[in-house]
Amino acid sequence: QLNHQFGSGRVFDSGTNRGVAMRMKGFLFFPQAGIYEMRAFSNDGVLVSLANHLIISDPRQHSDRFSAIAQVKIDSAGWTPIAVEYFQRKGTASLKLLWKVPGERKFVPIPKSSYGHAAQ
Repeated sequence: QLNHQFGSGRVFDSGTNRGVAMRMKGFLFFPQAGIYEMRAFSNDGVLVSLANHLIISDPRQHSDRFSAIAQVKIDSAGWTPIAVEYFQRKGTASLKLLWKVPGERKFVPIPKSSYGHAAQ
């Protein structure tokens, strides 16, 4: 799940709170077809790609903020490849990925059950 507010603590399992970068690849489960709105909340930079298409780009150093909203058309329910690149320079850190499911009014964190990965 990408719903983390680290404050000034360790970023993920890096053992540090500064100079951290990561690239995660896996799958995101979309429960129904339709137009989804997605956005990231990060400190510092983040890039998000779905099915090899960049949908969120907020790559520069910054304090906590939301990215621009991406609209994504999903043709049918199921798993879609996702890649997230993130970096944290220093200070406080956060990384959250949110969506607005078709027919809903609010952005919510993408639930843990919607993330998956392939065994290597």
